[in-house]
Amino acid sequence: GDRVLVSCITSCGRCRFCREGRYGQCLGGGGWILGHLVDGAQAEYVRVPFADLSVHPLPAAVPSEVAVLLADIFPTAYEVGVLNGHVRAGDTVVIVGAGPIGLAAVVTARLYGPERIIVVDLARTRLQAARRLGADVIAFAGEDPRTLVDDLTGGLGADVAVEAVGVPESFELCTRVVRPCGHVAN
Repeated sequence: GDRVLVSCITSCGRCRFCREGRYGQCLGGGGWILGHLVDGAQAEYVRVPFADLSVHPLPAAVPSEVAVLLADIFPTAYEVGVLNGHVRAGDTVVIVGAGPIGLAAVVTARLYGPERIIVVDLARTRLQAARRLGADVIAFAGEDPRTLVDDLTGGLGADVAVEAVGVPESFELCTRVVRPCGHVAN
């Protein structure tokens, strides 16, 4: 009868990767199975493999509409984008894609105090949403984002580029806007 938050990434808790906290790489039957190999993960009831390690009590004060973002969208943006991208204070961060993951990356990147967050997308309405959530600069993908990044960084390039679309072209764009020795997170 408890309300719980279920991560889309489950953990066997025994393999090397789970012991290192890299649950998405689980070798013991966990990893990305919910919504991938097991359908219906946003149903009222779902069988969760390794539930003893993969569910978290949900406080009554957290509405279900908010909690649904915590199971996949925000953790993906935060872990894959912001943490793996090594966002730090003073950085220039470029986020390619202003869908749910990209917008969550804007919010979670702000936790680390970057100097600026630049968001690139094809849809102007998504770019407007990014600005409302704290993006400093927006770039329509039809323009040249590299020129904008170069202008803002004195030609150095972004410290971090977060790919939040999932297609090769957006990954290639990230590699073009990031500085030498910068980080591309996807």
